[in-house]
Amino acid sequence: MKKKLILYPDTFIWVKKDTGLMYNAKYFTCFEFNITPDILRLCNSFLDFNSLYTIQIDFNTQLKEVHEFIDQIVSLQCGRLYPVDQLIVSLPPLLNIQKDINRISKDKNRGIGEDVLTYFTCLTIQTGGEYKQNEYYKQTIYPVNNDAPLSLSQLQKILNAFNTPYLNRINVVVSDPDRYFECDNLIKILNHSGKKIYLYLPAENANAGGILEIIKANIHVKLIYDDIRLLSDKVLIQQPGISHIFIVRNNNEYDIYAKGALELPAGTYEMIPVFDNNLDFFKENVFLDKKNLLTTKLQKREIFAHQAVNTNFFGNLIIMPDGKVFSNPNMPLLGTINDSVYDIILRELEQNHSWRLIRNQYPCADCIWQWICPSPSNYEFVMGKNNLCLV
Repeated sequence: MKKKLILYPDTFIWVKKDTGLMYNAKYFTCFEFNITPDILRLCNSFLDFNSLYTIQIDFNTQLKEVHEFIDQIVSLQCGRLYPVDQLIVSLPPLLNIQKDINRISKDKNRGIGEDVLTYFTCLTIQTGGEYKQNEYYKQTIYPVNNDAPLSLSQLQKILNAFNTPYLNRINVVVSDPDRYFECDNLIKILNHSGKKIYLYLPAENANAGGILEIIKANIHVKLIYDDIRLLSDKVLIQQPGISHIFIVRNNNEYDIYAKGALELPAGTYEMIPVFDNNLDFFKENVFLDKKNLLTTKLQKREIFAHQAVNTNFFGNLIIMPDGKVFSNPNMPLLGTINDSVYDIILRELEQNHSWRLIRNQYPCADCIWQWICPSPSNYEFVMGKNNLCLV
């Protein structure tokens, strides 16, 4: 008996050494399989673009392992069997980015800076001020300790200089609200940008009255808690436009914050883990294992994104209190606020400090879960690891 086995256009197939993985991005089905010579021949046929994801199967001549492989493909909705004479066309999912920076740089007829400003979508400004002596800002949005904070006039200058048409979010991180706030002037400066503004404040120093004035001006406030004692010292403000960020280093902190968050409306708080010599906590709660990956639900465009850009970092620029500009606080300097935003973005695209960091290095390059896993994160840089994986 002969039939055609056709993989669906939303099905991805990856082969690495003696292991393979098939994943359907429409039905979110996934299975891992061992590579044998016969299974490898089938996979290579599928991976040949000219086959159009179609192979002809003679079931009378196939081994049991091939029958079982085909059964998995069909039962997990990664493909389907059809009569040999039925005309069906299936196109494999292939990444094609017309504005890929490598392609543009090789094309003599196109400038490398073509439409470059469209990539810049998020700006984080660290205003500085006196705060705790840690470097959590290298892992997440968190106040920077600095004895020379940006003045309001400097903040306004930055907002004017970096206010490009495609920028849609601005994060302003204040380390010392008491020293920094001139509420009326701050509101005017932030609103003048015309962008979606998020103001990050340490919860222990936040003035409730000042916060209410700020959110009335349509500026979203995020309060950062990095000490569980703050929950007993401070009443959690329940107000539209205010959300709460709980910095978590261990299971005890998580439990206490989770209990405190019960009084908050859903969607108004986040639990953000930070690495602080707590590897066991990260292995238990942050690292990914095969069970996590098998239950993943990534759409086709998300897998393509993992293959081309870093979804954690792409489009982001960070300005420190001294005016230095980075695409990532763990990476080399891109420039200063005296440089044009166009030149800064161009440097990042050419030098690739973080925007296009993907899992194409060891050990991820040898792993079949390479494009299912999230993009590299700041945790890995801080921990000195290449992945956060228990596979």
